[in-house]
Amino acid sequence: MKYLKSIIFIGLCLVQFNALAHSEISGDLNHEKHKAEKLLWHMANAIGGKHRLLSIYSERIVSHGSRFEPEQAAGPGHAPVPVANYTQVHRRDFTTDRFRIEWENDILYPWTIARTHAEIINGKFGAVFGFDTFIPPAPEFSPMFSTRMAMRIKQHLMSSPAYLIHHAFANRQGLRYEGKVNFKGRKNFVISMIGLHERIKVYIDAHTHLPSKTETLEDDPVYGDTLLEVLFEDWRRVEYIKAPFHVRFRFNDAIINNEIRTEISFNEPLQDELFEVPETLTKPFEPEQFAWGDRSSQMFARMLAMGVPIDFDQSNPQTAQLFPVSDNVFHIVGGTHNSLIVEMENYLIVIDPVLYSQRSNTIIGMAAQIWPEKPIRYVVATHFHNDHIGGIRSYAAIGATLVVADSAKHNLSAILQAPHTVYPDSLAINPRKTTIETIPYQGELELTDGSNSVRIISVPNVHSEDILVAYLPNQATVFMSDVYNPGLPIPLPAQFDNWAINFYDAIIPLGLTIEQFAGGHGLPGPTPFQLFEDTVNASR
Repeated sequence: MKYLKSIIFIGLCLVQFNALAHSEISGDLNHEKHKAEKLLWHMANAIGGKHRLLSIYSERIVSHGSRFEPEQAAGPGHAPVPVANYTQVHRRDFTTDRFRIEWENDILYPWTIARTHAEIINGKFGAVFGFDTFIPPAPEFSPMFSTRMAMRIKQHLMSSPAYLIHHAFANRQGLRYEGKVNFKGRKNFVISMIGLHERIKVYIDAHTHLPSKTETLEDDPVYGDTLLEVLFEDWRRVEYIKAPFHVRFRFNDAIINNEIRTEISFNEPLQDELFEVPETLTKPFEPEQFAWGDRSSQMFARMLAMGVPIDFDQSNPQTAQLFPVSDNVFHIVGGTHNSLIVEMENYLIVIDPVLYSQRSNTIIGMAAQIWPEKPIRYVVATHFHNDHIGGIRSYAAIGATLVVADSAKHNLSAILQAPHTVYPDSLAINPRKTTIETIPYQGELELTDGSNSVRIISVPNVHSEDILVAYLPNQATVFMSDVYNPGLPIPLPAQFDNWAINFYDAIIPLGLTIEQFAGGHGLPGPTPFQLFEDTVNASR
């Protein structure tokens, strides 16, 4: 009996201890939540007052800005490239999930072309009216993919304090106090809230109580877990509401969007026809694609700024079709980017791990079905640009040897070491030691099984300092990305001519027998090398 009483006593003590610990944790959480709500109120009052802000039913922003791309420079670590100048009129209906953005986009890189279009989001449907990319014959009207819808909604949520406060009060249960920090030499309180899926932090100036910036972690193929920041400056009063007239987007510590707002107005009447999406343009809402557009918004936004439409899912097997170059060489074509796969006696070689890991996973799965006994032993990145190396981690995860130019080795090492916790990829789930082969400037690496060979040759080019070309002697075929795009149906600017001339002048002195050209963009299958020569001669 004494033993039983002791057990009961100990049990009651444990119950009381757990209850006390739980109450302390709950109390801490409630206290932190109360702090976050209090700071939200202070921020709302500084901007114009909670009641005034929550009475806003529409917002109109007229702005102009410039876009920059750090991963399209001539070499790793070089200054970001100016890729576009734009003006836009952005209308947001706060009472419903409706947006309209009217664009005039002057694309500067990699082509010079002006594009005028409107993007409309109405609930779970969206559409694009006008031409927004470089690819003709693009339809004048097209449905909007769910990835793009999420990207645009997230950008507005993070860059419009008025909309952000609406969202925060509507989702108060998700508020969290994150502490205090120094930002730009000033004390800031930090709170966070649930965005579309990922958490968004808001830095609140301790003196003015205005938001200094918003930030969130994104998943990027090259950078991995990457900080996206939206910085607010030049606050002015619009009627009774304060608004920032200078907004900058910073990604991985680089400014990628510098926006000046010239007009901001609230509560203008909005006609329903501004947000109409014809039934013929409605596309089924895809929750997984929407989540992808949220967690990787800047991957899509940065490419769209250059007129490259990667907002559709290029991990779909329909975007990775095989076109024969010879009996054992195949051009992998579909969507915006192409690769090459070479069948050797006991293994496979892939040239260009384009876009992102999902695309690479599709190619890896397709190769395993067609050649189940032959692993992918080598993958070659033609250059360091993010759209041509973004899928390389998937190949590292299956044990392939990675081949890059010597100048890109440090960049590749950073890609392989980058943490991917926002959306773990196959290498994050199953990390492994990776073998890297590098090719010195104007050097060469031959991959051979005795009867077949692939020569990977470094050639100088102004497009990228680490350009590699794959030459297949048995097939008299060369594969190259960007510097020449066979059959690309648009007039190309002079810089493309320079890239092509650079490449021609570098490859001809090597004395290679070349009959066919396969490109990282452009037509499926090989095209006559003579066509490339004619293009170069006409451009000189």
